Parts: sequence; C-alpha cells; structure tokens
Amino acid sequence: MAEEAEDHGGETRSTITGATSPLTGPPLNELPALLEARPLIWRSAGAAIAVLALEVYTPGIEFTITGRIKDQGLARQVQDDARFFARAVTGQGHGELRLSVSGSAGLVQVSSLGGSYDWRGSFRHRAWADAAGNDLTFSLAWPAAGIGYAEHQVTGVRDAAQRAVTLWPAGPEP
Repeated sequence: MAEEAEDHGGETRSTITGATSPLTGPPLNELPALLEARPLIWRSAGAAIAVLALEVYTPGIEFTITGRIKDQGLARQVQDDARFFARAVTGQGHGELRLSVSGSAGLVQVSSLGGSYDWRGSFRHRAWADAAGNDLTFSLAWPAAGIGYAEHQVTGVRDAAQRAVTLWPAGPEP
C-alpha cells in the first residue's frame, strides 16, 4: 500500500493506492460522489436491464444493476440461480447475461457485491469496478432474454472521483 498526495483544485488529498481491492468494494473512509448520468438501459420485448446509481470513490465506482423480466420462466431461472449476477459481472457467464466495464486502459475488473431477486422477475444487484480516473464504457448482452450486445459511454468519472469525501485517514480497517 502506498500513499500519494494529489492536488484537487487547490485542495491536497492523500490517496492510498492499493488500499481497495475490487473484491472488497469501496473504501470505508470515504463517502462517494454521485455521477450525474442518465440510467444506462438495455432492453428487449421481454426484459430490461439498467445500470444506475453510479457512486464514485477515489479508487473505483460502485453501481447498481436493476431490471425487470417479463418471461416468468426466465425470471424463475434467474431467481433460482444465486450466482447468476455474480457470474455476469465477473465475466464468467456463458450464453447468459454478460456485463463488462472498460476504461482507457482496457477492461476493468468488476466484482459482485450481492443483490436481491423476487418472484415477479424484478432484481437489483450491486457491483464494484476498480476504475476511478477513467471515462468508462459499459457493455452488456443477454441473448437468452433477447438483448443483443450494446455499449453505453459514461464520462466525468475522473471529475466525480475528485468530489468523493475522505472522512478520516486510511488505515487498518476493523
């Protein structure tokens, strides 16, 4: 873990590099800045998926994947598969929902933070991408639901990361 000083428009802030792994999620010593962006929506006649609530921290971005499924057979399949979204956001889905995030340096590692599903085909899932400092491209395809591959661009991540609030110096976490 290394500490770096960064100048943010006259304010110098310490950033701990390597303090947050995508597997652990956002840092406990920060409050995020919300990225002003429209929901990123992919849809077909039977399903819709959106990425929203883009919360930006200095080392990365936490986001919510939410959606609705009209086809009850597909909805039950998603509800019965506890690892469905975890596989989707970590690139392990095969022939099912695939979500990826890329920045100027290439593909960004994304990890699952958990979610909830209900019998009506409604779901919500949280994910973490180790990606602050880049403008991002969210890519999604879900062939089983009739959603073809499409990309959405998100800009302003770097500016939003500078607005994250550091609560106290980073250190050993409980």
